[in-house]
Amino acid sequence: RGTNGGLPAVISTLKELAPAAEQIGQLVLVENHAGNVLENIGDYEEIFAAIDSPNVGLCLDTGHFVGAGVDLDEVIRKFHARTLHLDLKDTEAFGKYRTVHYGTGAVDLHRCVKQLLAHGYSGYLLLEQAPPLSKDTLLADLKRGYEMFKVYER
Repeated sequence: RGTNGGLPAVISTLKELAPAAEQIGQLVLVENHAGNVLENIGDYEEIFAAIDSPNVGLCLDTGHFVGAGVDLDEVIRKFHARTLHLDLKDTEAFGKYRTVHYGTGAVDLHRCVKQLLAHGYSGYLLLEQAPPLSKDTLLADLKRGYEMFKVYER
């Protein structure tokens, strides 16, 4: 956080990208990461206050928000209309980012999906598994995630 121009540089770049994205029908997704420039609600409030484009939106990473100690219910309340993509990931504990197997950590993933769907979300549900999980269990982890979330297929 706060390096290489920080949030002002991100906003400046997005302001340049937004018109081109609108012109060609491309989405620009800004994803949160614990400990990084885009980490908390205030970061997105600044971005979306500065950029009013339907083509610039949030890639909501559940594990990173919870790992950064950010309340997902509040994220969804504030930004459901700007959420264009959902990365489903679990983390060890609220305020501690460390990827764990689906359904074994602190993120109520089904609650998050149901809240977004109730607000009309129709984008992708992406299963994201990141280190430190083993490459040896990756396929089984993704199959487990698919089984958990296939109820939302349309």
